[in-house]
Amino acid sequence: MSSNVPQKKFRLRHDVSLEQTPSNKGYLFDSRTGYIFLLNPTGFYISKLIQESFLTVEQIVDWLTTNFAIPESSPAREGVEQFLDCLSNYNLLGED
Repeated sequence: MSSNVPQKKFRLRHDVSLEQTPSNKGYLFDSRTGYIFLLNPTGFYISKLIQESFLTVEQIVDWLTTNFAIPESSPAREGVEQFLDCLSNYNLLGED
């Protein structure tokens, strides 16, 4: 990717609530639809990152690989992209 091309940034919509469960999992609550989306621990941490700030996929992957000692050879980027696609499909992301 060219460094001159801005990377898309992601953030949860302001009216989407994020809650953590005792088992380090969590859920998102969409107040517009009433839907609840269950999250595994990784999904919870990604959601927490994008709850307050607009972040690029690279910033999210960097945070995950640093804080969870994930090898660079892992498919972390693809997993983050798939998760963000899912959030986007359910209209849970705000506009940059």
